[in-house]
Amino acid sequence: MNMFKQATLAVLLSGMGAGAMAANCAQGWNSTTIYVAQNVVSYQLKNYEAKWWTRGEVPGTTGQWGVWKDLGVCGTVTASPVPTAVPTSTPAPTATSKPTATPVPTPTATPKPTATPVPTPTATPKPTATPIPTPTATPKPTATPIPTPTATPNPTATPAPTPTVTPVPTATATATPAPTATPALVPTAAPSSTPAPTQDPAFAKQTNHYPIFHSTKGWLTGNTVYLPVGAAFDPKLTATDLEEGDMTGKIKLESSNLNTQLPGSYSVKYSVKDGWVSSVDNGGFIANMDLNVQVFDPLQGIPTRTLNVDALWPLESQGGSVTLTPGQSVSRTIKVDRAMLPMPAAMVQVNKVQVKETAWGGSTRQIYLQVSRKDTGEVVYGAATTLNSGTTLTLASPLALLTDKEYVFTVRYDAGSTQGFARVAGSSDLWLQLGGTETVSVNAYGDIESDHSNLLAYDPGYSLNSGKSKLLSTTGADETLLVNRFPNAPALYYTVENPAVASLLVTPGSSTDRLTLSGLQAGETNLQIWANGVVVDAVRLIVTRPKAVRLSYSYVAFPGEQITHLMSDNAAITASITRNYAPYNIAVSWVDNGVLTFNWNLDGSGDSASNRQQETPFTHGIIPNQSAVFSNVFMVRRYTSTSPCSPTGSGSSLKSGANDMPPRAAFRSACTSSHPEDSGMTLSHEVGHNLGLSHYASADVNSMANFMTSGVRRDPGFFAYQWRTIHNTLEARITAGDPGVGIR
Repeated sequence: MNMFKQATLAVLLSGMGAGAMAANCAQGWNSTTIYVAQNVVSYQLKNYEAKWWTRGEVPGTTGQWGVWKDLGVCGTVTASPVPTAVPTSTPAPTATSKPTATPVPTPTATPKPTATPVPTPTATPKPTATPIPTPTATPKPTATPIPTPTATPNPTATPAPTPTVTPVPTATATATPAPTATPALVPTAAPSSTPAPTQDPAFAKQTNHYPIFHSTKGWLTGNTVYLPVGAAFDPKLTATDLEEGDMTGKIKLESSNLNTQLPGSYSVKYSVKDGWVSSVDNGGFIANMDLNVQVFDPLQGIPTRTLNVDALWPLESQGGSVTLTPGQSVSRTIKVDRAMLPMPAAMVQVNKVQVKETAWGGSTRQIYLQVSRKDTGEVVYGAATTLNSGTTLTLASPLALLTDKEYVFTVRYDAGSTQGFARVAGSSDLWLQLGGTETVSVNAYGDIESDHSNLLAYDPGYSLNSGKSKLLSTTGADETLLVNRFPNAPALYYTVENPAVASLLVTPGSSTDRLTLSGLQAGETNLQIWANGVVVDAVRLIVTRPKAVRLSYSYVAFPGEQITHLMSDNAAITASITRNYAPYNIAVSWVDNGVLTFNWNLDGSGDSASNRQQETPFTHGIIPNQSAVFSNVFMVRRYTSTSPCSPTGSGSSLKSGANDMPPRAAFRSACTSSHPEDSGMTLSHEVGHNLGLSHYASADVNSMANFMTSGVRRDPGFFAYQWRTIHNTLEARITAGDPGVGIR
């Protein structure tokens, strides 16, 4: 026993006091053994009790809200036997005093699990060193030898904390149907006797999860990285796996032709393979991180990229309308606000003109759009247009507008019946919104990463052609961005465009500047990065009020349903959803309705996804106090039989967005092979619909990283444009006085 362990043991024993006796140590914890709720193990002279299903999570490292409950110091440790496959006929071990070998014929009603407290988000652990590719020779001859990058130092012998395992979703097809009338039904009363507990078949058949790569730079597989000649390439990768925990040490550099000394296009590929043993899976699941690297010489030109500009001024409310007959027109003076752009620019290309139709002028209507400079009267655009879906005026070609100049938009009505358009609330102005693109240079002087201690989200530009964004809270809590300066970069300095919205404290470093940001009031502004008197990069700062959202959770069993882990997954599922929303300045609390009984099998198919039967516990009032929470989250089993199905099941929701009043619902059909983290992922997606989000339909390389993708999701989050929608919905419902939402 080394000195550290001796000292630890002495402290533990001295803490028991005179005459105190330590409890006997339970069987030792084993990293490959499956444990379920109430299983007790020992680890490093302490006993721990499992709160729900787990495998590979080290006792004492999961925190107060994690899977292991600390039972205190114990005495002699019972050696852990070599793990063997769990027989399908043997019940999962429990810590109860009832014999596990004999089924109890008439157990009492299933106890209602205690609601899991909302966990406090923990700091992301410091990433372990990532293999950095050694530059290889390129086909182009050069007289300059290619230097080998300095090796990243190996970690010290002190064990690093195990990263929090990120839930990995599998393919989930979801829909958001509007509620429809269902057959009248008298709710079925709970049976007088609960079926005898049986073997929980959950995880013997569970699909393995893929490992997940994490980059502190925010890079995802398929992304393109821009580096000036001579800059170091370090993605700062770690890897985790739901079943195996930290897998950073197993990251492998598969291939690289990177030469940071010569301009060109390169490819760097990493992989990590888990230890899943299956003939079907050929010995393990492999995750890949493929990065495209563009090395450029700033003296020969800096690459550019196109950024989307969703709105050229803040969103305005609609109120009242203007009606037009043929020969009449309505105008609106606008100015492209440079401060609304992701990066300051002299010009934007408008490709979207939005209005709101209040009265349809008929299929033969004719509309003409004209745009002119207000100061000179010059007509810069004029063409016939069509009104699509009552919201969008088509453009014959993109419209180039100078920033900070005033333009007059005129909608002339040439033919048709009476046509109506919405006005700005409290104004005679036509309600109008423009969107488009701007072309900007990449940052040739440094890259930006989010500090591992941050609690709120950072988006490096995940949505197609979007800029960087950082979420802040009006609580004033500090959030930090790190700017890693490239070699030979000039001095950088930083400003916040509107200091009334957010404050900035800069701590310069030898190669990395630390920017501490605090939200002051709700709104948006830009953090600007300057070099040589020019803005070379910007981060959109989105400051929101911290929201509190109350949800309910229920599991709805059919009469006589076999007892499985699905009935006790509530703690793990609600903790997963709470974690998923915490980085977006939303604290979720829960009302636990426990296990409810209802015969949802109205059509006799035995399939809860058939004819939308999965929503009937909500539409038939089985879920209690529906209007007392923001949304009612619940699960049912997919089939009444033991037929297998996809671990992710199917999900849906009822009611979405700022204008829908309660009650709302988010639900899914699950299988006994469904892992609680997969259920939490699917239900987080459905709650997203309640919050006004649509499916993320873009086919870009980052689609799997978004909660609202309807297909495969891996380590997802919400993108910056979705932050706005979520908080706009909650602000509207707070104003409307809804229960279940508030400011914390």
